Amino acid sequence: MIIYYDKRVFSVNFGVQQLKKSLKDFYVEKDLTAFDLNTEVKAIVVRFSHGHWEFPSQVEANENLKAEGFEIIKDSNVIYINGYDSTGAMYGLLDIAETIKNNGYDAIEEKLINPFHAKRGIKHNMPYEPYDEGDPFSKNTETMMDKTYWKAYIDMLAINRYNTLSLWSENPFTMMFRLDKYPNTTQYSDEELAKFIDCYHFIFTYSRKLGISTYLVTWNVRLTPQIAEGLGLPIELGDMEDRYDVIRDNRIGKFNPSADLDCSRCHLDIIQDYFKECIKTVCLKYKNLTGLGTTASEEMSGDAAFRVQWVKDAYLEGIKESGRDVPFIFRTNCTSSSPIIDNFMKDYKYGKKYLSWKYSNAHMYSSTAPEFEKEWNAWEGHDIEDIDIMYTVRNDDFHTLRGGSYPFIKEYIKNMKRNDKVVGFYWGADGYVWGKEFQHVPHKHMNWKYDFEKHWYQFMLLGRLGYNCDESDEIFIKKYEEHCSKALAPYFYNGFNSSMDIIRSLQRTNWINYDFESHPESLLTVKGFRTVLDFMDTKAMAGIGTLSLVESALAELNKETSIKETTNDCLNLMRKATDEVLDNIREIENKLLPEHNGSEVECSLLDLKCWYNLGLYYVKKVDAAYNLVKYRETKDNKYKEVAVELLKEALPYFEELAALWSSHYMPYKMVRSKYMFGYTYYIDEVKKDIKLAKNIKY
Repeated sequence: MIIYYDKRVFSVNFGVQQLKKSLKDFYVEKDLTAFDLNTEVKAIVVRFSHGHWEFPSQVEANENLKAEGFEIIKDSNVIYINGYDSTGAMYGLLDIAETIKNNGYDAIEEKLINPFHAKRGIKHNMPYEPYDEGDPFSKNTETMMDKTYWKAYIDMLAINRYNTLSLWSENPFTMMFRLDKYPNTTQYSDEELAKFIDCYHFIFTYSRKLGISTYLVTWNVRLTPQIAEGLGLPIELGDMEDRYDVIRDNRIGKFNPSADLDCSRCHLDIIQDYFKECIKTVCLKYKNLTGLGTTASEEMSGDAAFRVQWVKDAYLEGIKESGRDVPFIFRTNCTSSSPIIDNFMKDYKYGKKYLSWKYSNAHMYSSTAPEFEKEWNAWEGHDIEDIDIMYTVRNDDFHTLRGGSYPFIKEYIKNMKRNDKVVGFYWGADGYVWGKEFQHVPHKHMNWKYDFEKHWYQFMLLGRLGYNCDESDEIFIKKYEEHCSKALAPYFYNGFNSSMDIIRSLQRTNWINYDFESHPESLLTVKGFRTVLDFMDTKAMAGIGTLSLVESALAELNKETSIKETTNDCLNLMRKATDEVLDNIREIENKLLPEHNGSEVECSLLDLKCWYNLGLYYVKKVDAAYNLVKYRETKDNKYKEVAVELLKEALPYFEELAALWSSHYMPYKMVRSKYMFGYTYYIDEVKKDIKLAKNIKY
């Protein structure tokens, strides 16, 4: 076996290293220029269209290849991997490496694959100047400046066909440079800055070598007390809590470019100039940083037109002064699309421009075809001919337990193409970082270092299906064989797929937009534990044809036949999902071997059992809330009695969930709700639900 490739190209080298891990035969590596058409031994030839087609070959470039696409052609003893570009060639290498590993060399087939989505990305919140506090951030500060972590993470992204990495922070600039114009706006020493700068350069450079674009995304104009003081401004402008206090005193208020309060116009001009200098400097200092992004909402006040103009005067002007072409992501979060499109985007001439829309708000696992764009008339009446749309996809449904669903994600990603302006997505969590493993007890079955390694199925699903939406589920089952065993793989695969149907069914009939108001895995919100009463009046997910508990109850009581999905429909789907999870648990337990003790099998099985108990708890709780709604509408005590019994039945499932969870996980302080996550803390709250139902009167 001879592998011919251009050894100068980093991404191709990376792909070859993955291929070598799969080859059991003796192999020789040779430079591409040494290729001989008359070879009599097996050979793999790696080429890509830019400058690599000129050497002798019987196989020419395929005109149907697109950016990052590849084709595999078999010609006698030679297998050609033809990439449109070096990234496509790397993906072709990864493809045949996987085929050889799973099914052998002779299983390699001819194919042509172009990306389904041009942009396949990650939303990665950084723990420095974060928008909020909690263990996922505070326990990851060292990890996020560790190049060992970033190499492992970026390698994983490349292997899973991601090509976009967005890093989110309120203000990343204080740790990326010291401004000549405003030198006192960073709190770090020169030594600390040097360490941070080195790490950021590594992230941007290493990502670029593997075909991954990088974006710095900010929440907009948030300051720290150090920045405010360094600019000669009141430090209250940089203190989130104090800023809210002074709003009530009407002394400073939210940061508002149009306000005429104690902040003089001079102060506002300084802040804007500071951000313009930051944008210009980051573009000039970090040449391998691909792009930037922000929004005109969050802590800004004033009307949308004024906020967008402020961002334009700071960000666009900073990019313009840098002289670079910089792709830009403008998030439409809490801001009308009109001023973004008609003002900022119209004048943005410095690279690709993307509008970002929250595809499912904070809850990915809900509907495969969310309709929020249509519900809120996101693009109606706007000319977006030269603008692309990149969806923000958030999984703030679960962060601890393993999860993922091939059937769901496949349809979810396919349905993004209903809007022909969509070029892709980036996904992640707002209140979590899959970085250092900080939840798991030091158990012998913990064979991973980083959280993303434990959640490999979730990361693999979105990357691989984002690249090739027709990818067979065989590759995912084969991956489970690596992590578990051949005998157990189908049952873990099916079990975790079914577990997601529990969350999906729950959220369609009991929908809450934002993660700080609903985190289904924990049942926690900023107000604490979600009680059975909280479930009663929650709306259904908008636009998808699902009824809320109240709407479903009224339809049932009035004996109306509904073509829409009802609460009972969702409950039946949840019951079906929990039954399927249990069936797979039993199959796994019947096939367990002694060597599975203390392995990833043990840990994964505990997670599946948690999903089963959480699912049954939700079935009982939602059904109880549904009966309480009917009790409220009819004043018939029989519904109340049913609700009380259902909540009594729910309690042992929650207690078992708490026992399973605490056998290998530790509690942590959540970012969004500020509560400690740990089911054992909330058993009394589950018991209180029974009392709430008993005592409710209408």
